[in-house]
Amino acid sequence: MLRSKTFDARREAMIWAQETETALRKRSPAAEEARRLATTLTLRGVLQRYENEVTPGKRSAERERYMMRNLRAETDLVDRPIGKILPSDISAWLTKRRQSVAEGTALREWCLLQHVFEVARRDWGLPDRGQSAQGGAAPEARVRAKAAPGTRRRRLSIGGMRQGACSLAHATRLPCHRHRHASG
Repeated sequence: MLRSKTFDARREAMIWAQETETALRKRSPAAEEARRLATTLTLRGVLQRYENEVTPGKRSAERERYMMRNLRAETDLVDRPIGKILPSDISAWLTKRRQSVAEGTALREWCLLQHVFEVARRDWGLPDRGQSAQGGAAPEARVRAKAAPGTRRRRLSIGGMRQGACSLAHATRLPCHRHRHASG
């Protein structure tokens, strides 16, 4: 369907073009399918598909399967349609999870959940560009996670790397690079 219109100002034409393109995208078959999936597919189903299709190709597959089991145990979150999960739901889950496990564990599980949502949008046709089925922002994109306490603040310097390498070489009875130059 071809649509056209004449405007006095370029700005008005640009606004009309954007509105028209947005309306057409919303009515596309792909958009309809994405909305249908977002309202019928549960997070549990998405997690299971991710575990079956994505996790096996990772070096940390076994550890990720363990995290997936923990995520699927959250029945108040995983049995809801993925399009109905709000940022506040993810934030509440993260807050609750932080009370039962170490901060680093909660953050790793949150990062995994972020990737599950990303793969679902990018590869499986769920609503993309940060939009959920209800038109709000993608749930995991709006949650802010603070850094885990006890994370390293010190950066390793070149001297520190050399010292560590020499200590390791000494412990394993290998020649240290520093000693080779000193004697050579």
